Amino acid sequence: MSKTWKIDSEGVLTIRPGFRKTKGQPDFYALRDEIKAIFVEEGVREIGDNWFSYLHEVRDISFPSTLRRIGKSAFLGCENLAEVFLPEGVEELAESAFQDCANVRRFCLPASLRRIGFLALHVGDGRLLSVEVDKGNKHYTSKYGVLWVPKGVDLIKQFDD
Repeated sequence: MSKTWKIDSEGVLTIRPGFRKTKGQPDFYALRDEIKAIFVEEGVREIGDNWFSYLHEVRDISFPSTLRRIGKSAFLGCENLAEVFLPEGVEELAESAFQDCANVRRFCLPASLRRIGFLALHVGDGRLLSVEVDKGNKHYTSKYGVLWVPKGVDLIKQFDD
């Protein structure tokens, strides 16, 4: 176990400020079948690329109010997630952030969100029922559970890294 992460007896993986993933899988990946939930502590500003990819048993995620960015493929293939509630303050979802999270039925996006990368919300086989965008968001909106990109937004540029 590391000082920047821990897994409790209930299968909750806690990520503390200072956690850094090096090349390859993070240290906790060997325990991936035990991880049922992820709790990211206050002070963490970014969830890096591939941090939680293919943690198939994860059902719940708790994000801190300090979070500003979710990296590329951060939750790729977390197939047991059902709902994702991003806190106010999150500004960017990088490409493929939640790609292939096949059981996500609902995303709630904050007013602060300015950028959604290519395939960031592509959960797979069409099971997604609802995307709700905070009414204060100046970049995106939702209507009847569908994400709308405002007229005049250049989609190629929007999704380009």
